[in-house]
Amino acid sequence: MPPKEFTEMPKSPKEREEFDRQYMTPKDLATRWKVSESAIHHGKANSNKIRRFRFGRAVRFIRQEVYDFEKTLSAQQSTQ
Repeated sequence: MPPKEFTEMPKSPKEREEFDRQYMTPKDLATRWKVSESAIHHGKANSNKIRRFRFGRAVRFIRQEVYDFEKTLSAQQSTQ
């Protein structure tokens, strides 16, 4: 089943749970990459290479794209 596409932040708890499974906040990404949240917001630490989605003022990253990007980086680093 393909992931649900959201056009706005969900209001119901069930939809919010699905939304949180699919998207990652800048704070989550900063914690994962051990950098500051500011670095993520300003496109440093390679975060500018991952698509950002805006839901009103909220910024989110698709989790699967983050995981795929990390795999790509890991593969590139292992060949150097």
